[in-house]
Amino acid sequence: MGVPERKEREKEQRRMQIISSGETLFAKQGFMSTTMEQIAEHCEISRGTIYLYFKNKEELLEAIVVKGLRLLYDNMKNSFSDSDSFDKKLSFIGEAYLEFYKNYRNCFVLLNYLGSTENEIKKFEEMHSSINSTSLIDNTRKLWGLIVRIIDEGIDAGFVRENVNSYETAIMLWAASNGIIQIFDHILTAHHGEMPDEFIPDNFDEDISHVQKFNLEKLLPTLWGYIINSIRKK
Repeated sequence: MGVPERKEREKEQRRMQIISSGETLFAKQGFMSTTMEQIAEHCEISRGTIYLYFKNKEELLEAIVVKGLRLLYDNMKNSFSDSDSFDKKLSFIGEAYLEFYKNYRNCFVLLNYLGSTENEIKKFEEMHSSINSTSLIDNTRKLWGLIVRIIDEGIDAGFVRENVNSYETAIMLWAASNGIIQIFDHILTAHHGEMPDEFIPDNFDEDISHVQKFNLEKLLPTLWGYIINSIRKK
């Protein structure tokens, strides 16, 4: 490997290190509460060096989101083969999404950004709406297109009713899955220390314990089964 190739590889490794640190700190501290200086310190590089790769933390967040979209798409696309049935394809995609959450939780959190305050959510939405990234848009469309295409195949094959809107169904599958995973994640990782003791109901820990007994790996496929059965041709 020549000098130019080695320098290019080292540059890409540094870039990925910054992305990894940003992902960790954004997920842990919140996007608005994290500074580029903190990310540089986490990477053990100078403040000036980090700006050679990303001009601001909005651009860094965009790179993290694109990375997450690509990871999720690859996980889903590689979870099934073209010869699999309609049911299996959707089932495997659901399993791939759950595996993505378990293996890349920080990416999951940032893809579904859970702002800690109304002001933080508003600022994030304003920033997000100003992004005009072809890469971000293309990867989002690619991911949605994968799910929509499978539903369309189900319609063409006669497994799904002709009057079913594939985009609406994809949104239902996505939103319902996100909702369940986010509820579990929030309860299992963040409920303690968020409320003053006087606001915590006496049976709060009992309720949490009850939820913890649910098996997310069984509950999520059950949810997908309900939705799929609702669009299936009788």
